[in-house]
Amino acid sequence: MNRIIKNIFTLLICVFWGQMVHSQSLQELINTALGNNYQIRILKNEAAMAENSNTWGNSGMLPTVALKGGLGNSFNNTHQNF
Repeated sequence: MNRIIKNIFTLLICVFWGQMVHSQSLQELINTALGNNYQIRILKNEAAMAENSNTWGNSGMLPTVALKGGLGNSFNNTHQNF
């Protein structure tokens, strides 16, 4: 008799506990998991940085100005006799 009462008590606790716990749908669980995934956050941040860097200047399509200079010192002392 004692064992039957324990089983009924355990069953009632499980039923009431199951009603107290907030159940989530599969879509809510997937959205929570994707929202907390750090790899997805990193990829979103990298995509935002790439979008901000997508300009004519960063792609190398604008003209550039370069200035080069040099100095050469040489002594040519050549004497030729006939």
